Amino acid sequence: MTSDSPLSHGAEGKLLDALDDLVGPMGSAHPDAGDVAIVRTPSGGAFFAPASLRRLDGEQQEVAASLQRAALAALQVQQLVAQQVDEARAAGLSWSAIGWCLGVTGEASRQRFGRRPEDD
Repeated sequence: MTSDSPLSHGAEGKLLDALDDLVGPMGSAHPDAGDVAIVRTPSGGAFFAPASLRRLDGEQQEVAASLQRAALAALQVQQLVAQQVDEARAAGLSWSAIGWCLGVTGEASRQRFGRRPEDD
């Protein structure tokens, strides 16, 4: 990681972990964490990038930064939905009602949010 990062080392690690969780079975978001640096975009934004992506031009950097922000937002929404499903179940909502709220069947919601590995 670079020392000019606007984030603390802990925050960088959490973001990299979050991106790794998002990537999941597709592979690691940071195969060599020592190779990852924060790259500043021409507009003042920033994104995490391995050495192979540091040569992007200005427009490509902006797009990469935007993509990372979107991926992190998607992860945060997924976590919020899971939390809300837990609260709905605790409040007594059926899987059918939860599925309806999510726009899927009750069975699909139960399969997606039922017993999770972290519950074991």
